[in-house]
Amino acid sequence: MAKVFYDDIGSHLFDAITLLEAYYPTRTAKWIMDQYQQDIADAVAHCDVLVDLSARNCGKASMLFNTLKPKQYRALDISQEYLEIAAADLQKQFPQIEMSAHAIDLSLSLAFPNIEDFRKVFFYPDSSIGTFDPDKADQFLINLANECHGNAGLLIGVDLVKDIETLDLAYNDSLGVTAAFNLNILLNSHFQIRDWEHHVFYDAAQSHIEMH
Repeated sequence: MAKVFYDDIGSHLFDAITLLEAYYPTRTAKWIMDQYQQDIADAVAHCDVLVDLSARNCGKASMLFNTLKPKQYRALDISQEYLEIAAADLQKQFPQIEMSAHAIDLSLSLAFPNIEDFRKVFFYPDSSIGTFDPDKADQFLINLANECHGNAGLLIGVDLVKDIETLDLAYNDSLGVTAAFNLNILLNSHFQIRDWEHHVFYDAAQSHIEMH
């Protein structure tokens, strides 16, 4: 599961990945939200609570605050300490929005107490849904639907099919940042990192990238 990579070091390394020229998903998602903020707001119509399902540094969701105007923002991710710092910094910029940070494993059953009666928008940008196997993606969406209570919507990012060269550059960058992100999982183990290397390939049958 991708969740095990996001300790404190891994979270910072992933931030570095999103700044790489070759890593297009984050840059593209930000461009879409910048260009179509009003269209997104018109489609959403009303938002009491914005639930950010993959918040990380909270940067993408905050781009929507001025148009969606949520009363509450719930930042969810796997790395609690990193997320709390990001949410606290964001709270200073938007003091009018009630904010909270929650460490959560999206592969498990979901529960969002105290907001059942509010109009909710679940936000899952980039192409994070692609980190799930198809069966687990189905279960994740079912779990999410069960939490809608007839009063919620999902704003989700899904990547288009790319040529293999573009994907290889994005997930096997020449600076080795993605390799460092993946190999970081071995730091607190008995494995010798020098015996391991980062390996990426595109699985055409499943239409997704695999990193080993």
